[in-house]
Amino acid sequence: MRTVLVAVGNPLFRDDSLGWFVWRRFKERLPAYHFLSPSLELLERLKGFDRAVIVDAVDLGLPAGRLVIKRLAGKYLVRSGAHTLSVEELLFTGYSLFPEEMPKEVYLFGVQGEDFSPGFGLTPAVERGLKELLKELEELLSDSVEPKDLIPKEKGY
Repeated sequence: MRTVLVAVGNPLFRDDSLGWFVWRRFKERLPAYHFLSPSLELLERLKGFDRAVIVDAVDLGLPAGRLVIKRLAGKYLVRSGAHTLSVEELLFTGYSLFPEEMPKEVYLFGVQGEDFSPGFGLTPAVERGLKELLKELEELLSDSVEPKDLIPKEKGY
């Protein structure tokens, strides 16, 4: 299965750099792209792949460091990050404009951020969440198992 990794995040803003750290780890293993924030160019990078994994720090009001994995489908209702144009809005646009070229599977891998202020490095809680994210992502990329849907149901996401 042809898989692309799209990582979103700015390495100059503490926990927002989550995507950048994941991109650096996987960029030699599979097609991987890094964006400081979501843009229409992201859609071009997804075209032609069977599966897309999008990694971004999230701000869903969960405890800091909480891992969030969601297989996205239909109307992308998960709000992620603090970007002007959300990843979900971009995906909805892509599937509306060229559905045959977009991946059949799209996963959001995120970790609830704690500190999005200027600075270098992840907070300890997000570093712990990153370790869990990497383990789940490795399992998905091995094609041996579909990741658990870890968005807490009690939050209604």
